[in-house]
Amino acid sequence: EIVELRCLRVDARRRNADRHLELDDATLCFFVARRAAAARDLDTVDDMLERCLRHAPHHVAGLATLANHYKAARRFGDADHAFRRLVQANPVRSNSLQNYALFLETCRRDHDTAELLYARALKLDPNNLLALTNFAVFLKNVRHDYDYAEALYQRAIRLNPYHASTIGNYALFLHQVRHNYTKADQLYRLVLRLTDNRDKFWMARYSRFLATLQKADLLDDLLQRRLPPLDLHGGGAEQQ
Repeated sequence: EIVELRCLRVDARRRNADRHLELDDATLCFFVARRAAAARDLDTVDDMLERCLRHAPHHVAGLATLANHYKAARRFGDADHAFRRLVQANPVRSNSLQNYALFLETCRRDHDTAELLYARALKLDPNNLLALTNFAVFLKNVRHDYDYAEALYQRAIRLNPYHASTIGNYALFLHQVRHNYTKADQLYRLVLRLTDNRDKFWMARYSRFLATLQKADLLDDLLQRRLPPLDLHGGGAEQQ
């Protein structure tokens, strides 16, 4: 009996060591895949991620990277399958739910399921900044529930007053929905400062905003009533 017990303990240690070895192999494959992705070696990305998931089928980072890899390659069926595996691997991870919701919204046009997943993500983590912002964009563009969308934008900005994507999307909301051009202008300028005027998307958005106002003969009025720039440190307006 003593010999049998020792054998069982040795066997258990070996199985535990094998699991650690497989996890190490999965992690190695994952990092090789990340490097291959940076080098745009897509064949190696495919191979390494599949190897990673053979070693560790519930490797969350590997599943997330695989799903986004397929999404970028417009292999939406494969991406959907990978996102489902990701959510099944960790169904209480808020970021996984909101990423899958964003995919369903933008790539599959499955708006009902996307809305459910956004709501689940925020129930699990009410302070998830990306979920708040992406759900607000969804409510604005898809459901046209502007009051709820604005409430989510404002919650997100209270959590992080200097998150460029959240502020930029709220500026767009104020511009397009509320027609509050003075506040939208102030927030657009804050986004450009936060991104050191290097974000081409928001630079183009702001240029389009000003061109729209000029075409409607509203630009001079805006410039006369322009709000002071927001202080990047204190949260209020800078002293003039």
